[in-house]
Amino acid sequence: MNKLDRVPQKPTEEEGKKAEYVEPEAEIIDESPAVEEAPAFSIASEEDFVFAIDAAASELYDEESKLYYFPGESKMLGQKVVRTSEQMIIYYENLLSKFPIFSIEDGLNEEDWEGWQTMTKCLGTKMQLVGDDLFVTNKDYLAFGINNKICNAVLIKLNQIGTVSEAIDTLNLAFKYNYTPIIWKFQGLFQKISVFFIFEVVKMRYIKSCGFVVFKRIDNSNYYLLLWNHYCRIIS
Repeated sequence: MNKLDRVPQKPTEEEGKKAEYVEPEAEIIDESPAVEEAPAFSIASEEDFVFAIDAAASELYDEESKLYYFPGESKMLGQKVVRTSEQMIIYYENLLSKFPIFSIEDGLNEEDWEGWQTMTKCLGTKMQLVGDDLFVTNKDYLAFGINNKICNAVLIKLNQIGTVSEAIDTLNLAFKYNYTPIIWKFQGLFQKISVFFIFEVVKMRYIKSCGFVVFKRIDNSNYYLLLWNHYCRIIS
């Protein structure tokens, strides 16, 4: 499989919240449905509540050894914990067998195309596999993924590719080949443009949001929910 020359992407904002080292991931996921106790939520079954994981596996990947290094797990166990691409896939299969995981984003390194092929073959019919670092909202990268049967969904970030027209090209390609597009919820100027994308251009089914660590993010999310409710009333 021919590789693509990748242009380095400059991070534009913190996407979530910092976390301390915690117990093994299975325990974290097992505790998460405690949100049911919150009075604002009523979760009756797995149809109402599922997990979507952004693994950001490129951050774990060691270029020299070609292995994925887990610093938190290593610290807890007192020994270095690394996994191959194959072991990463088994790791995800394990989680999928125990929990209602609907989606995994960036489950492998952005250059691990062969690993992504195997992962899509193993998990692609069972769950959503999203390319963010992998595709960087670039239609050429997405086309490469489509041709090599890699992933089944793509994250769309308007500020990642640079122009609205290029983002639309990537979206059109995703729709053409039945890849699910997911819009990244921007703030500020890009928030207005992404709203236009969601409600006027592509009628997005999913939005990816960041962690609610500051009031501004909660306020922005409430803004999206209001618009979504308004849109649903229009089409119902």
